[in-house]
Amino acid sequence: MRKFIIVNLIVLSSCIQEKTDIDKDYLYGSWFSLNDNSYSEFYFEEDNYYIYDIRAGNLVEYRYKLKNDSLFRNLSLNKKEDENFEFYSLIKKFDENQINFKYKSLIRYQDSISIENYIKGEIKKDIYDSTVIKRLNFVKSQR
Repeated sequence: MRKFIIVNLIVLSSCIQEKTDIDKDYLYGSWFSLNDNSYSEFYFEEDNYYIYDIRAGNLVEYRYKLKNDSLFRNLSLNKKEDENFEFYSLIKKFDENQINFKYKSLIRYQDSISIENYIKGEIKKDIYDSTVIKRLNFVKSQR
């Protein structure tokens, strides 16, 4: 009887254990964030992600890694510096349309003019900037 209870407890605990590993496939693509009136766009690919801040007008590239329920990043693009990844944020919730970091939420978007097009050199910065402003105004109007 005692063995039966122990076995059942082990099976039960393994069934209710939540999966914390995040598949990178959820991250691939274009995202935006509007927190405290600060709008940014993000683009994730295999090993790198990019952040574009419309107010600063700059694009920053990071290498990233996922470990369990956390995102680690490294500003250096030198692949030999793998040990220099720093903790960025805990990922509280994620699916194919939204990622909730501890202090920021990203929402996936699809548009014919996106941060991906800009990064890949398919559109010019002025076209991308004007589209970002339109997208920002639209997102603000929906809140």
